Amino acid sequence: MNNERTGTEKRIIAVVGVPRSGTSAIAKGLDALGIDIGKALHSPSGVGNEKGFFEDADINSLNYGLLKILTGKPDNAILINLSNIPEKAITIFKDTAKNILKERLSNTDIFGFKDPFIAKLLPIWQEIFKELKLNVSFVVVCRNPKSSAFSMVKRGNMDIIIAYYIWLSGMVSVLDCILNPVLRFDSVFVDYDDMLENPEAQLLKIALRLKLKVDHENNPAFKEYMTDFLTNSMRHAAFTIEDLRIDENIPPKVTEFYILLRKLCSENFSITDLNVAREFIKIKIWLKELRSTIFFMQASYNTLLAMNEVLIDKENKIAELSKTIDAPSQK
Repeated sequence: MNNERTGTEKRIIAVVGVPRSGTSAIAKGLDALGIDIGKALHSPSGVGNEKGFFEDADINSLNYGLLKILTGKPDNAILINLSNIPEKAITIFKDTAKNILKERLSNTDIFGFKDPFIAKLLPIWQEIFKELKLNVSFVVVCRNPKSSAFSMVKRGNMDIIIAYYIWLSGMVSVLDCILNPVLRFDSVFVDYDDMLENPEAQLLKIALRLKLKVDHENNPAFKEYMTDFLTNSMRHAAFTIEDLRIDENIPPKVTEFYILLRKLCSENFSITDLNVAREFIKIKIWLKELRSTIFFMQASYNTLLAMNEVLIDKENKIAELSKTIDAPSQK
């Protein structure tokens, strides 16, 4: 394919969401729609992503590295103030990202990617897209926060309450950027459970909303995605909105925000609806006011984890020493 064209004809479709929300499966859905998602993908993992992550390894490493510098760990529960990042660091990040995107788009007019850590860095990426004059669309992946939180806890050593705030702060960051009237891009909202229940309808919704030309009836990859790739084994937990309401461990705003996202997924609300902006602003303000509390809670939990590791290490050393002491008496 000849790609000697202007930058405005190049297109990016970014799958955005939070960790353990189904972004990998839906990124594979882009591939089933005929979107180039590149070759530099992370290898499948035996823990939670047996069929693959379908995320660009270079983009993932770039986002992971910056978040680790900013917060100590990429899956942080607080909203990040990107205005505090030194300008030189932003420039290096943007130059690296631009080189990656230019390389990915060198042999195609449309490139799709996903990364679970991009949510809180979207303002920077939106500037990158704008400076490269790219036509950009977002596939916003939603998942019941209880399912996401349980998956985070199962996969890593994490407190369930912190996991809920990781979900909330990540999804708030995504919507905050998409609602930005200056940098607004096309977007479509997809719930992971809906994709598992009716993948054909969800894939066609993505294609329709993002104006993608898809011959799904004659596309083997489309059929393979629905019949072979997506299976019930990919859903390790399934919860309803009522499950959220009756669980006292779940912050109420988490439930409220998921209800809002469900309306966007079912298209009962449009992203341009004023009611969406009003509800979102209230939740965002509430989350920002809790920033110091969430920071303290996460820092305290991390301290407990570190202390526990020290205790385990000491117990192991005591056990080894006991074996050494007992050894002569057994001869």
